[in-house]
Amino acid sequence: MIGTQPFSTFAAMRVVLLLLLAVLPGCLTFSGDKLPEIAPPNSVGAYSFELGFRDFNYSLDGGALQSSATMADKITSRLGGSWVRHGYASRVVQRGRAAGTGASDYMLTMTGNLDGESSVVLQVISGLTLLIIPHTIDAHAFLVFELKRESDGATFKASVAEDVNQVTWLPFILGLPWMEAGADHAVEKMALHLYQQFAAQGAFGSAPSKSKQQPTSAPAESRD
Repeated sequence: MIGTQPFSTFAAMRVVLLLLLAVLPGCLTFSGDKLPEIAPPNSVGAYSFELGFRDFNYSLDGGALQSSATMADKITSRLGGSWVRHGYASRVVQRGRAAGTGASDYMLTMTGNLDGESSVVLQVISGLTLLIIPHTIDAHAFLVFELKRESDGATFKASVAEDVNQVTWLPFILGLPWMEAGADHAVEKMALHLYQQFAAQGAFGSAPSKSKQQPTSAPAESRD
């Protein structure tokens, strides 16, 4: 019994390590450089927005772990959060695929695609070696946004394209708190460029705001 104790302890530690590797993603994301860095445009007023999507597709070589709807919600949520932080939005409501209610100043709808390119063979090898051998995913986003001003029904369109590179590697487990930093920065750049495009078209400033609340982000009302 005494002789088997060290082995039992080692085996238990090995199981715990394997479980941690399975649960903790050892990956970091890095923003691309298609969109130049710009200073946040000046706000022309804080309005209320409903954010949704349609005809959005997310794909990844080897199979995506998230649905297109989940990824679309994640992108629009981050974009809305950016607009709130910069004072462009007073309130943001996630609508998913649901139609806008008309209760907000604007309805922003996203279409487009996010395609991830990766070596399936390298993904398998990386998994079998417990991430000792890294693998990468190069994601390419092309997104088109339609902004509807509810007061008069006027619509405006803007588009952005950006890349996000994800590297999955065992040592990157130490970078877990910064795992989404690159993806967050990519969406932040898209959010600023989108606002700049819409503002240049005169989308803001002529419609009376339906909401004078302090900047907040409302919870999702409808999701797929």
